[in-house]
Amino acid sequence: MLSYEQVKRDLSTWMKQCESTTNEKHYYTTMFDLYALPNDFPCYAETSKTSDCYKRIQTLERSFANDINNCNFIPYIQIHEFEALVFCGLDYLLIDYPDMERQIENLKKVVEIKYSNNPELINTSPETAPSRRIIKEFEKYHHYNKPKSGELVTSKLGIDKLKEKCKHFKEWVEKLENIVSPLC
Repeated sequence: MLSYEQVKRDLSTWMKQCESTTNEKHYYTTMFDLYALPNDFPCYAETSKTSDCYKRIQTLERSFANDINNCNFIPYIQIHEFEALVFCGLDYLLIDYPDMERQIENLKKVVEIKYSNNPELINTSPETAPSRRIIKEFEKYHHYNKPKSGELVTSKLGIDKLKEKCKHFKEWVEKLENIVSPLC
């Protein structure tokens, strides 16, 4: 994401196009990595010192929703980055990297011991972001293909397991699953 203003313009354009071309009700959502949010994102500076990542995300998403101001918009910001979801099913990486058992065990220990089995909490600096941890374990042996491996692991794991292991992700998916009538 280059800038928040560009995201806002794009969302506004898509919302207007959908409203003017059909009588159907549309819903809009996002999946942005917290790690990659630009500084001009609503409440970014105000929340940067917040140590509780769940409180920070809640404030950022609420500010984002308020700024977009469309009752059918459901913002989602992935706590830290998408690769946190890969940590929910690290064993599936063995499909593409069968010789990496030891490295995958090392990654599993990180999430189990340091982060109490909560992949959403994995991150203490840019060097320890989930994707950087995987890349660091793999770099001597393989090039880690983020898009391919992310898709492989999350599709093999399934949405229910992802929801089971990632509280914030679960909340977002359940909001989407529970849409039965217009939000406004």
